[in-house]
Amino acid sequence: MEQNILKKIKETTKYILSLKGFTATVAIITGSGLSDIEKNFTVLKKIQYSKIPHFSKVTVQGHKGELLLCSYQNTNILIFKRFH
Repeated sequence: MEQNILKKIKETTKYILSLKGFTATVAIITGSGLSDIEKNFTVLKKIQYSKIPHFSKVTVQGHKGELLLCSYQNTNILIFKRFH
């Protein structure tokens, strides 16, 4: 069981790290009240969680379930929008 979970984590990590031309130094996981956080950053790309291996599906209406690749003052940032 533990081996299977580690395999899934590695596959997900490999996918995120394979995003061409993007290496993040910061990651943010949003919660309540941060649904419009992207307005403070330059959004370079949006990836639906359904496209990321082993990510959960969004089950709450109104939650976008996306990974944002952003930049802010020459810093690349991953923003994981909340999901349930």
